[in-house]
Amino acid sequence: MLSLRPNQITQIHYLLITEKDNLFIPFIPPMELEGPALDFIRCLPKDILQIDNPVNFFENAYRLRNDNPYRLNVLYHSSLIPYLENSRRNIIRLYMINTNILELDSVLNTLMDAHQPLSYYFFFNKKDDQPLGLDHEVSDPGEFLRMLYAEHQHILELIGAPDIIFHPHVDVYSRDFYDFPIFVPAQNNYHLLNSIIGNFKYGPGTIEKSKEEIKAEHEREFIEAQKAPYSFGRLKTLIRSTRKIDKFFELMREHNIIKPVHEIETMYSPLVIIAPYQNPDLVKLDRSPASAEFDPELINLLTSMDFEQTQNYINSLPPMTETSMRMVMQVTLQKIKYLDSLGALHASFAYSPVIRLPFQGKTLNQTLSAFDASQIDQYADHETRKILKETISKFGSQLAERTLSPGLKAKLLVENRQIVAITDLPIEWLETDGVPLSFTHDICRLPETALHGLMSSFAANEHFIYTVPKDILKKTLVIFGSNEMELLPWRYQVKELAKTHEFVTEVCLSVAAAVKAFRKHKPDLLIFDCHGGYNSENKTSFLMLGDEQLTGPLVVLHDISAPLVFLCACNTAPTYGTINTIANAFFENHCLSVTTTYLPIAIDSSSTLYLRLLNNLRLAATDPIHPNWLSFLSHMIRTSYISDTFRQSLDLKPDGGIYGRNMQAQANAYNRSMLFHQRRKIYSEEADKHPNEQQVIPEYLFYSNLGRSDLIHFGIYMERFNELNNIKGHTH
Repeated sequence: MLSLRPNQITQIHYLLITEKDNLFIPFIPPMELEGPALDFIRCLPKDILQIDNPVNFFENAYRLRNDNPYRLNVLYHSSLIPYLENSRRNIIRLYMINTNILELDSVLNTLMDAHQPLSYYFFFNKKDDQPLGLDHEVSDPGEFLRMLYAEHQHILELIGAPDIIFHPHVDVYSRDFYDFPIFVPAQNNYHLLNSIIGNFKYGPGTIEKSKEEIKAEHEREFIEAQKAPYSFGRLKTLIRSTRKIDKFFELMREHNIIKPVHEIETMYSPLVIIAPYQNPDLVKLDRSPASAEFDPELINLLTSMDFEQTQNYINSLPPMTETSMRMVMQVTLQKIKYLDSLGALHASFAYSPVIRLPFQGKTLNQTLSAFDASQIDQYADHETRKILKETISKFGSQLAERTLSPGLKAKLLVENRQIVAITDLPIEWLETDGVPLSFTHDICRLPETALHGLMSSFAANEHFIYTVPKDILKKTLVIFGSNEMELLPWRYQVKELAKTHEFVTEVCLSVAAAVKAFRKHKPDLLIFDCHGGYNSENKTSFLMLGDEQLTGPLVVLHDISAPLVFLCACNTAPTYGTINTIANAFFENHCLSVTTTYLPIAIDSSSTLYLRLLNNLRLAATDPIHPNWLSFLSHMIRTSYISDTFRQSLDLKPDGGIYGRNMQAQANAYNRSMLFHQRRKIYSEEADKHPNEQQVIPEYLFYSNLGRSDLIHFGIYMERFNELNNIKGHTH
């Protein structure tokens, strides 16, 4: 079951009090998150214990697999009192209050009445002569930190924390390790590194440079970057900043801080990659009534906007007036700042380094337009589908050319780590030396659009946690949405497997039937085996149940969801021309992971995939093989390519039997694919050993794992990890 993420009494709770944003525009960040609050947070620790023992805190989090992020909640006037009534009194709170809210006087009165010694206040958009009358007011991160420094022993007493003494096992770098980077995308890693080593010295009178100094240096750095717009100079700086963070994880492994369940496991935290994309269809959708008053001139401007960046992050814009230029850059900078802030929040779960790639747009659009959702049905025919492989490879090569510096390429080639991608692009198709990224790496993706969803995803994972139980199959529901004859043989196989694996199946040929089945079984894993479709008017996707459409609004209305959702259906998340996919609706209902599809999937290969998933899940849930849901899903999808390749080139006996050596070779390839450093070799072998490999349609590239499935651990794996490391009384 989904449960609340456990709190630690020493955590700092950041509470943003602002005006609710009723203006929903998918490509504009939510107005309620504008202002300095998110920048404020990333300069500060997650926990007061980081102040005195930062490296030890990091070491302990690493040893315990503690992935608690920043505890950030967004509150409105209407939700402030319920929050205060239902939260503990003695916790450290920093209220960040937008003084432009209409109900400011009421909010201030409520906070005065509820004031506690551990409550602190930061006001923004404040007028100089505006009296607010609250004690513990802070004006910048440095002032808040100085208060925590001065009072931390008293604070520990108030929250009831025991005397905690950490004994470090690793050394800290010299102080020149963390020079402030002028290049903005590298600043997330600067702040993250400071949180590891405890360099919480911000504000007036500290080692931070003045705004004037930073502005002058930024201008000099920008002039240098303009001299080589197609170089990777800036990305090289960014890669260096990630290595400084990774070094601490390498030290943990060198000092044997933990005993891994398997020696082949990664030592690194997931890499967060932000790959912004200027989608040309974003401004063509119907907007909600609340957005009807949005400036039509800006809509027209964005409709014709043709924007991207070079390899060195230099803006490439079409000719336009100075006024239009200012408007474009204002919207773009607003989006970039928001993406960086949300990248920092998502990185805070596991001390993940962040790489923000240059904005992509017009150069990739010509290739991506081949996958336009309005034309995607042409790929349902087998012969037409054969061109997909070439087109996907072309896109992967183009994306690599525009984003892969030598340093980033080397990083992806040698580092065994999972990837959290914030993007609308099918980053799974990115090629390194001709091999798609999703074949070598486990990738989960957070769609860039709608931008509101990035904050919702963070909030869901900050608030909830799910661990895959040993009896997950007993909590699994498979919904069949069609009675078409070609689907029935596969349904028979699924039903036969259900007899031994104890999951539940239901035939649901209407939305009402699906709602009834969902409410009856309340699954943890929900699988839809049905057709999918696309609505060209509002650019959304849906599921077909009989002759009825299960749309996003209906999913939300009937509260259909589960912690884990797998959509075995076509076109549930097309990569071009779709703004609001069916997956978004499941996330609105607190789902944590949705496996969805970019393109039409064949009945035989897709059914084989989820049959294998169900069959292998019993072992994965009861034997510590995979650390998390992302690892399991990626292995299942990756090996489906191996399965399809072997099936294409079977060595058959005259009577139709399959030689045992083929089956053994396939099993060996499955096992070897668990090893990161074997995957590239396996990919090459498939082409060399199987002459018909070129005929294989790479359907493993049609899937995308949405949500933070890297945070969903297998219970059996955590039990074994805790046992190996003598960790008692700690549950994930």
